[in-house]
Amino acid sequence: MLVEQTNARFVVQSILSQDKSNMERWETIRHGLEMWKASPWIGAGLGVFIETSSQWLKEPTVIHSTPVWILAEFGLFGAVILIAIFS
Repeated sequence: MLVEQTNARFVVQSILSQDKSNMERWETIRHGLEMWKASPWIGAGLGVFIETSSQWLKEPTVIHSTPVWILAEFGLFGAVILIAIFS
């Protein structure tokens, strides 16, 4: 009986928040890719996305994709350095 109640709560929560959450996630990725397109080699700089994200979204938000975040803020040059460090 407890399992059914837990599952019911999970289903209700996912129905209410899934579309909004997914839309926000895709918005951050889209804006991150636009930021990378604007400065593909060296990126926009660390912290620029979260500082400017409140212009597009209701509150400061991070990019919900690590590869897009690295490219947007560090560019290809920074991404290569990070790959070299962790390889």
